[in-house]
Amino acid sequence: MPVGTPDEESHNPPDSDSTPDAVGGSGANSTPETETESTKDEAEPATASAPAEPVPDHNRKQLSALLVLGAVALLLVGAVVGLLLRTTFDGGDDNRPAADSAAVGFSQDMIRHHQQAVEMATIELYGGSDPQVRSLAYDILTSQTNQVGQMQSWLSRWDYPLDNPGEPMAWMEGHNGGHAHGGSGTEPSAGMTMDMPDSGVPMPGMASTDDMNKLRTLQGAELDKYFLQLMLRHHQGGLEMMEFATEPDHISEDYVRRLAQQMVNVQESESDTMTKMLETRGAQPLPMN
Repeated sequence: MPVGTPDEESHNPPDSDSTPDAVGGSGANSTPETETESTKDEAEPATASAPAEPVPDHNRKQLSALLVLGAVALLLVGAVVGLLLRTTFDGGDDNRPAADSAAVGFSQDMIRHHQQAVEMATIELYGGSDPQVRSLAYDILTSQTNQVGQMQSWLSRWDYPLDNPGEPMAWMEGHNGGHAHGGSGTEPSAGMTMDMPDSGVPMPGMASTDDMNKLRTLQGAELDKYFLQLMLRHHQGGLEMMEFATEPDHISEDYVRRLAQQMVNVQESESDTMTKMLETRGAQPLPMN
């Protein structure tokens, strides 16, 4: 037996604390206990990972929101800095348009139009469930926030208010589908339906207060569908303003016309995409308000 003692100890050299336990026969039971503890240790990560699965998804949503806010901040800063620097190349105040010009009116009204689109896209990003629809909402949010930053920079440089103090779209003089120019004493052109008090929206395509309240109450697939319906109508309603602003006869500032053309190109493509998305979901576009 004295010979066996070193052999037993040599089989378990790292376990110096277990030597006293081996006296009295407990050493034989130490191996199953070690294996049981090892098995538990190996099983614990699997057990712990199962309830933790919803957590990464929640974190991803928070991270997505932070990324959106970060992207918006960067785009705004970049737009403002870039356009302030461009003052040198545009000639500064020498190129300042008149207060009643289409360049000023387009910038003021399109800021308001875009800001609602950004709000709708933000609601979809937080509550929507379809990755394709949420990806589209992200594109709309970032692109239109950038464009808002550019137009705000122009108006600040021109020393005009960011909000249109007059009637929306009154700068679209003589345009079929626009408002007559000249203030409250003028009549709209023949192509424009002046039903804004009834529709509750200041410009075509914009969502009413009731529309926005409903959008905020929805979640998941229902939100995805209603967002597509509202945003498609929003894009379609703003198209005539953008097309008007691309014409040199209407706006002399080439950088304003270029931005308007970019809006037309992007929003026509997005409108086609949203129309197809609605078809696959068995939903119809909303009528123009």
